[in-house]
Amino acid sequence: MDFNKLKEIAKGKGIKVGFRTKGLYKLIAPMIPDTETVIEMASGFDKNSANSCPIIVTDKNVYFFNFSTWLLGGLDQRIIPLKNVTSLSSGGGLLASFVINDGTAEYEVKGIVPKKANDLIQAINEQKAKRIESSVTPAPSPTTELRELKSLLDDGIITEEDFNNKKEELLGL
Repeated sequence: MDFNKLKEIAKGKGIKVGFRTKGLYKLIAPMIPDTETVIEMASGFDKNSANSCPIIVTDKNVYFFNFSTWLLGGLDQRIIPLKNVTSLSSGGGLLASFVINDGTAEYEVKGIVPKKANDLIQAINEQKAKRIESSVTPAPSPTTELRELKSLLDDGIITEEDFNNKKEELLGL
């Protein structure tokens, strides 16, 4: 993804990419494939190191980036495919924590505005639901099933009685 595009998306999500974080977001941008759409973003602090930790939710993955590691010459990133997310939660007072579990590990980011933590959870749940809906194959229509049954009848695989019983069932007669 282009840095300027990510910066504009961040701005639209209420995240300021300024002097201190510009370099980090320049590193992050190419790590988000152009084939993915950014749905939600937030920024908090890694629970273990208290370092800045941007979170990006796309239509396929959840990305975590550790800011302090970048300052030391590297960038710690975690990518969780949406299909692997097993649980989500948030909690806290003025600043919330956001917790995501992928079945093997739990990741927690603290210091997120509670509304943003809830927005992350909602975005992940909506994207997971869309992925499930798109993977479900619709049931064949009664007309399609009747044509298939007629073919089976013509080939002598089922009897006329079987065909008529199923036809009545499909047409609700």
